Amino acid sequence: MGPFRFSRAQLCAIAALLACASAGFARDDVYDDIEVMLGSRQKTHRLTERAVSSPHFGKWKGAYINGDDATAAKEWKLALHEASGEQSIWRILDSGIKHLVMGSDEDYDKMMKRGGVLALCKHMLASTEKALGKNNPQYANALEYVGDQYMHLGQPVESVNHWREALSILERCWGKNDARLIHCIDGLANKELKAKQYAAAKAHAERLARLARHHGNRPALQKADALIKLAAADTTASPALGNAKDDVYGDIDQILLQHQRDETLPDKALNSAHFRNWMKAYLAGDCATADREWKLTIKEAGPDVPVWKLLNGAAERMMVASDADYEKMGRRGGLPTLHTTLLASTEKALGPHDPRMASVFNYVGEHYRDLKRYEDALRLFQRGITLYERSYGKDTPQMLRTLDQMARIELKTKQHAQAKAHAQRMGSIARKANRRFYVRRADAILQEVRGAQRTYHKSARHFL
Repeated sequence: MGPFRFSRAQLCAIAALLACASAGFARDDVYDDIEVMLGSRQKTHRLTERAVSSPHFGKWKGAYINGDDATAAKEWKLALHEASGEQSIWRILDSGIKHLVMGSDEDYDKMMKRGGVLALCKHMLASTEKALGKNNPQYANALEYVGDQYMHLGQPVESVNHWREALSILERCWGKNDARLIHCIDGLANKELKAKQYAAAKAHAERLARLARHHGNRPALQKADALIKLAAADTTASPALGNAKDDVYGDIDQILLQHQRDETLPDKALNSAHFRNWMKAYLAGDCATADREWKLTIKEAGPDVPVWKLLNGAAERMMVASDADYEKMGRRGGLPTLHTTLLASTEKALGPHDPRMASVFNYVGEHYRDLKRYEDALRLFQRGITLYERSYGKDTPQMLRTLDQMARIELKTKQHAQAKAHAQRMGSIARKANRRFYVRRADAILQEVRGAQRTYHKSARHFL
């Protein structure tokens, strides 16, 4: 299992869970919010980047696992410079770890002999410091990432120390009142809570509140208020609340670990020979071979892997492929054609009535929505709804996300009657299933529909 980095969305989800737990609400009531933040489309997530495919990165990897630290540090510096301006430093570090953790058994064994993930993190952090200098915001970004790995490995005190050093560097670079400090202070306060350093967490949460108020950042202010309430309730004063905090953090760990497992499940299939054969056949325009190899790729993934994740992984691999392969994909029509072709190949492989196709319809529908191809998106969403009904019944909560997507598109395209109908159905199913997140979404859409209809009637009366 590879290491995990807390993202801003995940920190926001954690703050929401903590806020609700401190207010006395049941933990189940906020799971939907967390699932949306953690489990929603991972289209921007990249297992590899163009820079990671460079010769310098490959030479760094070989030098590190063979114990040549001098060469490794030199090649790491060149890889960082090659990636400059393309991505955050933490993504380079994350890719470095994943390449070794999920690489060949031989490379993994060599990495473990050198001390495992922790030793690798220390090496990359030291090499980054040499390459960029200590007073560099990107080095602070690397410190935050490594601090997250310490937290993941069960060393919260070390995690806090790395985040504090990162904050110190950012303060020197940007000043103590810069809005860009909000993310770091927020992350540090969360780490201090996890390490049970409540006084320090409260101080940083109060600073976060002042900074958020000064810059008009309402989400950060809400998180700060939640953190202050938690940090103020020291476990020595209230053992019951201390135990409740531990329960909440246990839930958070389980959610994040499960999310991490879900993210790595497709890798076996996407690294298989069948997937490579599919990619070659697709780029060459050999549809018959591509269909056959895609079916074998799905079979390789097994029943535990959501099929839409394979489509998402295929699109990501195409986006970070070599320039020649990327140009071939562009000549075939780019991502829209790729998604349409994958949808057809998946339907051939599974059959149109396989329950797994519902999530595939939703995934490609969301892609069409992003392209503003609203009619195509609604058509696929409706196919997903029909399949959910056929497979799980007419009141299954699994269709809530799809109903939400349809209602929002219909609201945007001024199909108010349809938006109202789908929002009402979403609200009814969500209330039966006690899914408060979608109850709120449905109520918000219905309110927007009523507002739009009032505006229409007023303008019609004025015209008459």
